[in-house]
Amino acid sequence: MFLKVLGVRFEGRAVVLECRMYEHPFITIADETVVDNSSVITGHYVVYNDFTLGPCKLGGIIHEGVYAFNALVTAKESGP
Repeated sequence: MFLKVLGVRFEGRAVVLECRMYEHPFITIADETVVDNSSVITGHYVVYNDFTLGPCKLGGIIHEGVYAFNALVTAKESGP
């Protein structure tokens, strides 16, 4: 519920455990998604002096240690 207040969009049911999340209005979490601990999810990335801000959509199981920067993750499982 707290993430919805910050602007994260949910397309159904999801389990989001403790993770670092930035640019909340740019993040969409698909139906039946699980986000594990220690994941980093942001709506931006930077290459040298070029700052890119955009949408990030997650789906499936996002394991610990995954970094999703302005990404489209549609695999059933992502991570080590």
